[in-house]
Amino acid sequence: MFCSDRYFPCIMYAFMKKMMKAWTAVLLIAAGCTADPSGESSGKTDSSSQEVKPVYGDSEKAYHEACDNMTQSASFTAAVNSMYKMHFSDDTYDTYSFDGVLENDGETAHVKENFLANGLASVIEGYYYGGRLYNVYNGVTYYEDMTMKDLEQTLLVPLGPVILGDGQVDEITLLERENGDRIFHITLKDDFAASLFHDRYDFYDLSLYDGYTLKSHSITEEFDKDGHFIREAAVFDTEITYSTETIGVTYTSEVNRLRFDETAVEISDALKQEQSTYVNFKDIDTSQIAGEADDDDKEEATVAATFEKRLQSRLNYAKQDDGTLKSEFNTNEAYIVDFANSSFHYSNYSIQYSYNWRGDIGAMGACTYDYKTGHASSECTDSTVETIQKVKMYLQMELYYCGLSLDELQNDTK
Repeated sequence: MFCSDRYFPCIMYAFMKKMMKAWTAVLLIAAGCTADPSGESSGKTDSSSQEVKPVYGDSEKAYHEACDNMTQSASFTAAVNSMYKMHFSDDTYDTYSFDGVLENDGETAHVKENFLANGLASVIEGYYYGGRLYNVYNGVTYYEDMTMKDLEQTLLVPLGPVILGDGQVDEITLLERENGDRIFHITLKDDFAASLFHDRYDFYDLSLYDGYTLKSHSITEEFDKDGHFIREAAVFDTEITYSTETIGVTYTSEVNRLRFDETAVEISDALKQEQSTYVNFKDIDTSQIAGEADDDDKEEATVAATFEKRLQSRLNYAKQDDGTLKSEFNTNEAYIVDFANSSFHYSNYSIQYSYNWRGDIGAMGACTYDYKTGHASSECTDSTVETIQKVKMYLQMELYYCGLSLDELQNDTK
C-alpha cells in the first residue's frame, strides 16, 4: 500500500514499517500498556470561540455546491494530525500518532512530520523545489524526485474534503458561524462509511484483521465565507480481533488549512548548497534509520502542558526567568508565550502585539481587538489591527507545529 514511487517515498515506507512493527508488538503483549486516565478517545473537538447557528434547507445539496465551487488558491498552509488509539480488554490503551505541517506556495514547499508509537519517536523535515524533495530523517539526508501532489500524499491525512455521490449519505446537518464559515456534520451509509475509511483514511489496513467491524463514525467539513476548504475532522470507531482478544481501535484525523495566497517558502542559497550533497533515497541503507526510544514528545495531562513541553523540544523555545517561553528568530523579532496569563506575544523592535487565547482578544498598547465580534477600539489604526489579526495566526502555526490546535488550547483553559 505504501511503497509507490508515484504516491509515497519508499524511504518513508521503511520507517512506517518500523513504526507499525512496534504497534504489532503492542497487540501481541497487551500487558504493560498505559491506563487511560479519561477512558475516552482523544479525538479532536469541533469548537470555536464564535457561536454557530443551524442553517435549514437541503444541506446535502449545499455540501455538493461547496465542494464543486471550492475556492482554489496558489498557496496555502496545511496542518494535519492522525491517531490510532487501541483499547484493550483490561482497560489499558496504546496509541500511534502522527502530525505534520505543509507550507506550499505552488512552486516550493516546506514539510515537517512527527511520529510517535509505543515510545518510538521520529521527525522528518524537508524542502521541495525543482521537482525534488530534500529530506532530513533522524539525521539521515536524502532526496527523492516527485510532484507536489506526491508530497501532499506523504502527510497521510487527506488535504481536501470528501467527495460524496448519490445514495452514500445518511445525514448532513449544516451550521454557520458568525463570521460566515459553514460547518457540515456528515454521517454516511454504513457500507459506504466502511469502504471510505479503508480507501481514504486507514493507512494501517485495519480491515485486514479478523473480526474487523466499523461501529460508528463522524465527519466534519468546514468552508470559510470565501469558499475555501479550511477543516476536516474525522472519527471512526472500530473493533478488530487478535489472538481471540477483541481490541477497540479509534481512528481520528484532522486537517486545518490557512494562509491562502499568503504562504511563502524561502530557501537560502546556503541551504541549497548543503542539499546538493544529499544522495538519492535508493542509496540509503534503511536499516540505519531507527527511531529513538524517547517518549519526551508524548502528550501531557493537559493541552497547555503538552504545548509548553513541545515548544521547547520541537521549536527550541527558551524558558525565561519570569516563567515565560521565548523564541528569537532574528535580531528584532521574537515570540513569547505566557501560560500564566494565557497570552501569546509578538515583538518587533520595541513594539509588542499580544493575543489572549482565553478571551480571544488581541492588543497593542491602547488598541484592543475582539476576534469574536471583529470590533476594534477607537485607538486602533487599520495597520495595527491587521498585525494583531496575524498574531493569532502566528500562535496557530506554533500550535500546529506542536501537533495541537487553538480550539484544543482554548477548551483546555476554560
